[in-house]
Amino acid sequence: VFARDSDFRRESGWAGAGFGPAKKYFNAAECGQGFFHTLFYQTKSPASQHAFKAVGFGDGAGPPPVVAAQVDVCLWNYQGSSRCPKDFNCSNV
Repeated sequence: VFARDSDFRRESGWAGAGFGPAKKYFNAAECGQGFFHTLFYQTKSPASQHAFKAVGFGDGAGPPPVVAAQVDVCLWNYQGSSRCPKDFNCSNV
């Protein structure tokens, strides 16, 4: 529903929800990361609320029916140490 009904604009993001917490367009906002961020984190967006309600999750007025979380990029998507703390233990990967 969200994919069908929402468009992307470089000035306002997916479905006009903006780019929060970023203040403006960020690299690849129009791709998957921006799309999923808007749907799961911009839960006050009317388009996000409508999408969840349309598929039977919540009434669109209460708390979000899905609680989003992010995994630790150092543990679950390790692509080098540049984003990890200096004391990161690589044996945890």
